[in-house]
Amino acid sequence: MAFPPGRWPAITTAISLAWAWVAASGRGVDGGDMLMMDRFLRWQATHNRSYPSAGERLRRFQVYHDNVDYVDATNRRGNLTYRLGENQFADLTRKEFLAKFMSYDGNDRTEDDNTVITTAQGADANMWSSGGVNVSLDPASVDWRAKGAVVPPKTQTSSCCT
Repeated sequence: MAFPPGRWPAITTAISLAWAWVAASGRGVDGGDMLMMDRFLRWQATHNRSYPSAGERLRRFQVYHDNVDYVDATNRRGNLTYRLGENQFADLTRKEFLAKFMSYDGNDRTEDDNTVITTAQGADANMWSSGGVNVSLDPASVDWRAKGAVVPPKTQTSSCCT
């Protein structure tokens, strides 16, 4: 079996990562591990991911592996009206994703985080002023999507520089 010259770096990287993963996890290599490594390398190329060290690449592979296992197991259940799939976030843990894209800090919660005021009647009466306008004529809710006033959500990072 001959491989084109350009494939050798990917093949040797896959083999090296597979053996490093085996050494770190303390288990033997099977065909599934090699298939998962190949899947990871294809995902990495598709999403233009590179890592600063072999150790970081191995850690990201393990996170990717866990996420893909979750996606595959969820889809196998078959009792859902949707299917999960791989995306550009497959190498992030839940905590990393929340910290990077949701400005989430699990240690930053207060009692006020559980309090949501949804109507002016629920707030202090002096807090809201209608300026003499009868606000009771306003609808209870408006679906701005149906009116075409908003676009579908985009990827929103936590920094204006990204």
